[in-house]
Amino acid sequence: MLSDLLSVPFPRNKFPILFPSIMHTHRLENINVKKAVVLWRDPRDIFISEFYHSTHFSERNNRLLVQKTRSAIGYSDELSMDELMINFIYYKKKQKGHKNWINFFNKFYGNQMYIHVKYEQLLEDCAIILDDILEYYGASAEPQLIKHVVEKNTFKNLTGRNAGGEDR
Repeated sequence: MLSDLLSVPFPRNKFPILFPSIMHTHRLENINVKKAVVLWRDPRDIFISEFYHSTHFSERNNRLLVQKTRSAIGYSDELSMDELMINFIYYKKKQKGHKNWINFFNKFYGNQMYIHVKYEQLLEDCAIILDDILEYYGASAEPQLIKHVVEKNTFKNLTGRNAGGEDR
């Protein structure tokens, strides 16, 4: 959404480019940026999202990551979701260099250098939050444009399914 509103590229699943762009990462603790939006989510939601991102193929994820993760956790239709989740937890715990949520929290929580957004707030009133983020970056947009960008990027419009439903 910020990419649309700021008219800058959003190179998804790629290393940052050397001109203004939107960068999406879960590894912000190792990157020195002057301005960032830190999105806070419930750690349980983070885990579930990471599980699905790492084990289910889609046009938005890294096929090699999915293949590697599925192999490492013994992914099979014969395993229950509970068994897959337990295997995933052990797999993530063993990964060397994997930064955890606690490290991220300790570095960023309360750091006034960045703008902080709670995921739930974004869901409640995305347009107001986007307007606040634009202000943080010294930019602005007409309310109609913000409304259009929010609608274009709803979960349903992006995925073709209702939030909370499985992608089978």
